[in-house]
Amino acid sequence: KNNDSNPVNYNKSLGKSSSQSSFNYGSSLTQAALSDIPAVHDLGIKGTGVIIGILDTGFRWKSHPSLSTKSVLNEHDFVQNDNITENQPGDASDQDSHGTAVFSLMAGYAPGNLIGPAYDANFILAKTEYVPTETHMEEDNYAAALEWMEGLGVQITSSSLGYNEFDAPEASYTFLNMDGKTTVVAKAANLAFDRGVSTFTAAGNERANSWNHIISPADAFNIIA
Repeated sequence: KNNDSNPVNYNKSLGKSSSQSSFNYGSSLTQAALSDIPAVHDLGIKGTGVIIGILDTGFRWKSHPSLSTKSVLNEHDFVQNDNITENQPGDASDQDSHGTAVFSLMAGYAPGNLIGPAYDANFILAKTEYVPTETHMEEDNYAAALEWMEGLGVQITSSSLGYNEFDAPEASYTFLNMDGKTTVVAKAANLAFDRGVSTFTAAGNERANSWNHIISPADAFNIIA
């Protein structure tokens, strides 16, 4: 599932940052300052030369004001098996919105509005998630995408995705399956790490519901969640 739904609201607001930087972050300054991004940018560190792979729902980057100039080395739609990762016939109307948001948070560059931490990196984009349903096929897409990215020389992968419950009649996982080595996506993440890829993923949005635990691939042995 794409992890942007039902966030836990702790009724806390972030104070405005007073960090000084040579960049004009606009309203993204406070978020960037939480991780000391302005200080890192001022050191000249902006992702240059790094290849980052993103696995998500789709990417409408070519027309996005903060993404249209990005260095996208390759992109592939593992749902419809073509090279179009933005919305196309057969997709849900909001299919590519989550991936576009994730990409822009990571790498957007629109001074005065948004500057992402890795705005000068190179990117490989994989559309692996089909928004209307939750099936094990999405895990297969995820594994295939990691293998494809590793073959292209990816150094870091990031996904704001996770799996635990699936639509009937497909079998869901139990928390006992979150042992770092059972799910398809955990196995794929471990294999990617063994080949030198640093993998990052969302822990999940399940803290406030009946599941109440992380979801896979956040359980993988060598992933950072």
